Amino acid sequence: MSNENMNPAARHERINVLFVCSRNQWRSPTAERVFKRHPLMSTRSAGTSPNARCTIN
Repeated sequence: MSNENMNPAARHERINVLFVCSRNQWRSPTAERVFKRHPLMSTRSAGTSPNARCTIN
């Protein structure tokens, strides 16, 4: 199997993960922190509400 067809974890590349909830206050920031130190993940969190700490644009 060529490297092109392998998933990112098999190639030891970091994958980008965005955790989303409505106001970005508890759920998504908690998930971001839980997986922050995972060696194969680059994590961020955001919210869908205009009142979110960090909004999705």
